[in-house]
Amino acid sequence: MDREGCREAFERYRRAETEPDALLTCLQEEGRRWLPVHFPRLPETDREDLLQQALLSVFYALPRLRGDSYDQLLAYFLTVLRSKVTDHHRRRRREVVGLPGAPQGSEEPHHELPAQDPSGFEEAELQADLARILSPEEYRVARLKMEGFSDRDIARILGKASGTVAALWHRARARLREKFPGGL
Repeated sequence: MDREGCREAFERYRRAETEPDALLTCLQEEGRRWLPVHFPRLPETDREDLLQQALLSVFYALPRLRGDSYDQLLAYFLTVLRSKVTDHHRRRRREVVGLPGAPQGSEEPHHELPAQDPSGFEEAELQADLARILSPEEYRVARLKMEGFSDRDIARILGKASGTVAALWHRARARLREKFPGGL
C-alpha cells in the first residue's frame, strides 16, 4: 500500500470505521523498508523480531495516542522501532561480553537469550520487585521507559506533562539506586 493509502487507512481508523489491521500493515511495510537502510548489519531474523515488537508496542498504544496524521504515527512508530533496535544491540553486547570464552570482537554475536538475567532474577520476579518498590505512577513510567518510549511519548500515553514524566522517572531511578546500590 502506498503512503496515500496508508493515510486513508489512518483516517478510517481514527473515525472508528475500521480495525487497525490495514494501518499496522502499512507500518510493517514502512519498517521493512526502513530497517535495512538504517541498520544494514542487523540479521534478517532479528529485524523481523524487532519489527513485531515495535508493532505490538504501537498497537497497544494506539487507543491512547493523540496524533493528527499518519505521518505523526509513522514517526512515533519509527522512534519505537529505533529504540527496540538500540536495546537489542545493548543486550547483545552485554551477552557477548559476559560469555566465558567468547572471542573478543567477534562478528557473530551470541543469539540465544539466557533463561534468567545475570542477577538471577526472572523477569516476573523483577517486575514484582519493581512494583513493590516504586509508586504506581513511577512503575508505569519505568515500564514504558524500559520499552523504549521517550518522555514526550510517555506523557502523551499517560496524559501527563513531560516534566511530570521526567520527575517520576528521576524518582524511580533514585529509589532503585537506593534499593540496589550495586545495580540490578
